[in-house]
Amino acid sequence: MATPPHPPETRQLIEHLCNLQVPNDIQLSPTANHILYATSLSYDHKKGKHVVSTLWLADTGKQDSSRQLTSGNTRDYHPRWHPQEDCIAFISDRARPGEQWAIYLWQFSQGLPFGEPHPITDTENERPIVAFEFSPDGRRLAFLCADPKTAEDKAREAHGEDWKVWGQEWVNVRLRTVDLETKAVVRHAGKDHSSKSFDDHVTALCWRDSQSLAVVHTRTSHIEEPFLSGSKVSLVKIGPVDTPEMAQMWSIEEFLAIPSAIPSIAWADEALYFIGGAPIDKTCGGRLVYAASTSSGEPKRVAFGQVNDAKKVISVNGQAIAYVEHGLRDEIWMLPNTLLLSLPQRIDALHVGRSGDGLTLAISTSDINTPAEVYSLTASPDSAPVRLSNHGAVFRNRQFGSCHFFKCASRDHEVDLDGIFLTPSPRLAAEPQPTVVLIHGGPTARDTNAFDSYLFYWTPFLLNHGYSVVLTNYRGSSGRGEAFASYSLRGVGKWDHEDVVTITDHAVKLGFADQDRLMVGGISQGGFLSYLCSTRNGSLFPWKFNAAVPLNGVTETDTLALASDLGSSLETELSAGGPPWTMPSTFTGNRQASAIWEVSAAVQSARKDQTMIIPPMLIMQSENDERCPIAQGVGMRRALAHHGLPYEFVAYPRQNHMLHEQKFWIDMAERLLRWCDTYIGVSTAYRG
Repeated sequence: MATPPHPPETRQLIEHLCNLQVPNDIQLSPTANHILYATSLSYDHKKGKHVVSTLWLADTGKQDSSRQLTSGNTRDYHPRWHPQEDCIAFISDRARPGEQWAIYLWQFSQGLPFGEPHPITDTENERPIVAFEFSPDGRRLAFLCADPKTAEDKAREAHGEDWKVWGQEWVNVRLRTVDLETKAVVRHAGKDHSSKSFDDHVTALCWRDSQSLAVVHTRTSHIEEPFLSGSKVSLVKIGPVDTPEMAQMWSIEEFLAIPSAIPSIAWADEALYFIGGAPIDKTCGGRLVYAASTSSGEPKRVAFGQVNDAKKVISVNGQAIAYVEHGLRDEIWMLPNTLLLSLPQRIDALHVGRSGDGLTLAISTSDINTPAEVYSLTASPDSAPVRLSNHGAVFRNRQFGSCHFFKCASRDHEVDLDGIFLTPSPRLAAEPQPTVVLIHGGPTARDTNAFDSYLFYWTPFLLNHGYSVVLTNYRGSSGRGEAFASYSLRGVGKWDHEDVVTITDHAVKLGFADQDRLMVGGISQGGFLSYLCSTRNGSLFPWKFNAAVPLNGVTETDTLALASDLGSSLETELSAGGPPWTMPSTFTGNRQASAIWEVSAAVQSARKDQTMIIPPMLIMQSENDERCPIAQGVGMRRALAHHGLPYEFVAYPRQNHMLHEQKFWIDMAERLLRWCDTYIGVSTAYRG
């Protein structure tokens, strides 16, 4: 079915959307009078050859006070205030974009920069700097960076002899400290001053005081390492900077071992606070805040993880602050039990500072009609957010639609489910609307009200062209605590699929979505569920999806265990049985999560009943996707071709799981819109 080409305004809209500067990494100054932050394109995708990022400065409580500090031509990111507030530091690749990284200092006076930034680490460093933080006394800076390539490494690469032997050449990230006065760098790896060895890969750091800091480390830098052998936390003690000999001395003492990854840490109340799984050995269950002291070495549950999920923990003047997803609301808490802020929309970035006797909050947030901006407010019930930035000015007076939360019981009546209906009109329309069901990935993620409430700006783009959207928070999603998320640990492909279809059916019964004009799509786990919704189309309710758009999805679980970068860890955590090498040859339980095994039966049933089951598919796949390799999509393409079913298959060269080149974001949006116009457009009612 041919569709007319889209007008130029369609391309212009998706370009404007993709070019939005998205605030991230917000930092309040020590006095809480100023806010420093970075912006980049969404998910650090790139418009040109390299990723770029820009630094900005705003005045707390002053509307539209944000002003640009750096050019935006290079990647200037991870900004931090010096404890004395007389300078800032940031990471930049300005010496050679995309190839060399250094930490730069920039002097400030009365809240404004003067002079030019100057490097305090080697500008010829060819390894990305992962993170850094100032010491509390401001005399040193700790940073994470792998060792440089050796002359031998470079020679092997030059001669094409750079073969890789498993387990022999890990590029582990190292802890280093730099004296801000002398620029002397100490590498805290190898042997400490008592000859104790430390060669692990360091993933996170936080200062306890000016002469000790906690580091999270894993045995190697392989992505699966924390999920297979766990993470450890050690206390690194460093010598005073007063004498060069003492400054070179350091020691390390392990005090905590966790059987999984530790994504966020902070030192507060004489203890290390961190985000961990619920249960603690799982990644795809709930998320809560734990605390452990250096003396006990035992983690204790502090807060969250039962009906909500903690996502991040920071320290403000020795006080632990947590960012939490609570249902469809995003919240900021001062531990153990003081709620500072609760919003019915997504908070993308945050920081908290103390000003006098009160707390000041700085956040980046958005809603269906407002792109992400930076706001400040105080932690008081009557405080209203003040918008400091104007990054979404191009859409300031534009309305994309309205957002409506709804609930329904799961098909088995075990839980209540949250759905979100986005529609182009300012209020609910009188008639059911052509609707795209977009399924989030993860599975431990959650959709709520936001400007880009899915990914790639698909939601505002679709809304602008007259299509409504249903977002589904199925069992396995975050925001509802351990019990809700842990359904994924029983094996994906059952409860999650039923929930997606049940939420969609409720949107139909509410009169929101037109059952004759439904399409399903999603990326990663959302692509996986889109495939299952296609092969099981019409099996639970009397309506069907007219079309499907899986992006980087999964079609066969056992092969995912063999080829995915997380195949022997997270992916097997989500399978019904485990990886093939632990199962008898007769075991077929993992086919619960394998749409490719359901194609034949669906085709036979469709031919018998003379109806459509597997709908036309627009399969989009990244060629360099290591998470859900391209073979997953190729397998479904071959199956559809074999049975003569309609499809379009698009492979995006050079792209990883999230796609990082803007030209491909634009192409995906235009293909998605064409698929909508073809199969659920105003004149195309379901005829299956």
